[in-house]
Amino acid sequence: MAGRRLLGKAFSSGGGDISVIKRGRQFFSGLFARLSEKDYTFAIDRLTEPELKLFMTMSAYDQKHACSVAMALEDESASLDLVRAGLLHDIGKAMCPELTLLRRSAAVFLEWAAPEDAAFLADRGRGKMAKALKAHRMHPSIGAVLLREIGTDDYIVALVEGHQSPNEADCGEDALRLKRTDDRF
Repeated sequence: MAGRRLLGKAFSSGGGDISVIKRGRQFFSGLFARLSEKDYTFAIDRLTEPELKLFMTMSAYDQKHACSVAMALEDESASLDLVRAGLLHDIGKAMCPELTLLRRSAAVFLEWAAPEDAAFLADRGRGKMAKALKAHRMHPSIGAVLLREIGTDDYIVALVEGHQSPNEADCGEDALRLKRTDDRF
């Protein structure tokens, strides 16, 4: 019965911000992600040297995703701080080796389809998938710690830390803009 509810939710028009097709596309584009010269130049021109060093520790998929988010924000006339937060919002994932592309995709889908089960597994589960769920939930906090250590502006750190829970972040509209843009890519 739960399987039918899940499939119904996944393929219905009222499935929310995420769909199976969208996440499937993201997964397959992640397999072949490469940072272009334009992307690299974009990051170099906006990040400090320590931030750029952290940025370069991210997977190619995360770098490409971050550039897409930041470029979209800049196209919408966002402040430089918000654009930099777009480039750095997933920096905590670089410190989570259990977040492979496949496990990350599964974690996002499970958190969308069965949030209570995902929370239970992240809090009390064992094994690689449980670790991946916990890492996915913790990456904003991990990223914030990394950015604080290198002296990134507090406002950017707060945006990164709150990018998955913008209503709880103390960054107003910018946190919501970052989340909405992140969800598009």
